[in-house]
Amino acid sequence: YTKAAANYERLIKQRPFHYEHYIYLAESYVRTNNRKSAEKYLSILLKLFPNQAYINQLKAIHSIQTQQFELAKRHIDITIAQSFSNNETKLLAGLINYQLENYEQVISYLSIVKKNFPNNSFIQKILIAAQLKLGNTEAAYENLESIALTDENTQMIATAGLELLKL
Repeated sequence: YTKAAANYERLIKQRPFHYEHYIYLAESYVRTNNRKSAEKYLSILLKLFPNQAYINQLKAIHSIQTQQFELAKRHIDITIAQSFSNNETKLLAGLINYQLENYEQVISYLSIVKKNFPNNSFIQKILIAAQLKLGNTEAAYENLESIALTDENTQMIATAGLELLKL
């Protein structure tokens, strides 16, 4: 992405009104966590195209990187309202809502994503945590049972098991 950013910077100088290059450049900066440059180009794009779904998704990712979760939620909601809702969008929405303690929404989004990635322990970990926060122990237990026992998952299963015992 770093090389891509340099190429898009050059293209923008040559063709300053080809805004798709700005989108690719902003994406490159977001993906490389170059926060200052990402903010610069996302601001330009959002002034021109305030409801464009992908630009808002990039802004949501950038806002997560800067831990501005309310702002991230605003932009991911715009993305979803524009019917741009793939697995990445739903995962982002789940993560953002988890940070904002909107656990019902976390479960709503991540339950869908989990169906497409049933063996992803990260998604399951967040989903189980949200279920436990809401006291939905049966659903959390069902999700725990579906997790393969690996070195990576052992700590998560043990922690969730302890939480279930407390309830």
